[in-house]
Amino acid sequence: MTVENSLEPQGRAVPRVQMIVLYAAAAAVGISPFAYFAVSWLGIVIAFALAMTTALLATRQRRFYAGDPPRPVEAAIALLGHAMGGAVAGFLGLSFFAALRYGTGLILWLVGLSPPGSLFWWYEFVSLALALFLLFAITLNDAAEFLDKVYPAVPRRGSPFAEFLFQPKQFRAWLSKTGIAAGIVVAIVLTRTDSLLIAFALEVSLILIAVDLWELKSPERSASSPEPSVALMQQLLQAAGYQVRIYPATGRSEPDALIGVIDFLAIRPDRAMAGCVTVNDDPQYLRAMAANLQTAVWGLQDQLPPKERTRIEIEPVIVLVDGSASRLADEPAVSASIDRMYVRLIRSPALNELSTIVNDTDAERIAKAARELFDPPLEWNDALEATGGLLRP
Repeated sequence: MTVENSLEPQGRAVPRVQMIVLYAAAAAVGISPFAYFAVSWLGIVIAFALAMTTALLATRQRRFYAGDPPRPVEAAIALLGHAMGGAVAGFLGLSFFAALRYGTGLILWLVGLSPPGSLFWWYEFVSLALALFLLFAITLNDAAEFLDKVYPAVPRRGSPFAEFLFQPKQFRAWLSKTGIAAGIVVAIVLTRTDSLLIAFALEVSLILIAVDLWELKSPERSASSPEPSVALMQQLLQAAGYQVRIYPATGRSEPDALIGVIDFLAIRPDRAMAGCVTVNDDPQYLRAMAANLQTAVWGLQDQLPPKERTRIEIEPVIVLVDGSASRLADEPAVSASIDRMYVRLIRSPALNELSTIVNDTDAERIAKAARELFDPPLEWNDALEATGGLLRP
């Protein structure tokens, strides 16, 4: 079997325009202390327009994603983190303005001259032009990275911001840093000090708040430390008599890009299956996952040794953990399209129930529960036999 499908994952459309508008607003917030200091509100409006135009051009090829859709809180954290670009541009613009102002003033003082009043305006203009250029250069790369993080192209991949929310120590450390930065800004503002110093304090505080979020990267899948749901499936499949490989890979970039959707490959003398585990029961998401999984299984089948390839037919399955049957029932066209792909949907109990099954002291009871979960019903078995979808003797 050969795979001629495109390696580009299928999936849902990225809400690119809406997210880029929000991204540009975050960048404008990041640069706003300096932009307001330089030319008041007009500077913020110019920064917003520049960031939005640049980001739209930089991400024009980004249309679809196959990963897990972000929750609103993940998108909010991502936007806060990616205010970093604007904050860095603003900080460097302020630094350049201060160097021009005080450097030129010192030189003129040494030669016995006083700076003309119009020179201050030129300091602002030149430093703002530099800051906007830096914002443009940063946005060219950062906007695409922002969309890649929030809407992963890799199937079954969540955003790093979702992982961040479930890291209590890291989250508390970030909250502490945010509180300290906010306290410093309040203290400086209350002292009614020089506006340049206030702008500096605001830019530095924004950088301190955003940098940890901006540096978050998507976690890599590892067979040595699989996701909890995948680890439980591995134990149950082994209890049902399967030999299981978590996150199968060939070590070659091209086929691995195709089969990266697969969480497990399970083989038993009478059956073989490969599948992914999800908690997302959105029908459209499941249909996109089924399409990607079907292609991935074809690719995995093609990687088998020639003798095994003629003997083993791998069945694609989606394990839906604690999923709602009613959501698919409400969209029969979606459910039917999944069935036509011959991708079997296995509805699994919730993770705590699966843990209870796995931790049972009765091995036979675990094996019985595992077989009931993974072995297909007779009518599905007949359909697969009719299409050659079972392990052939």
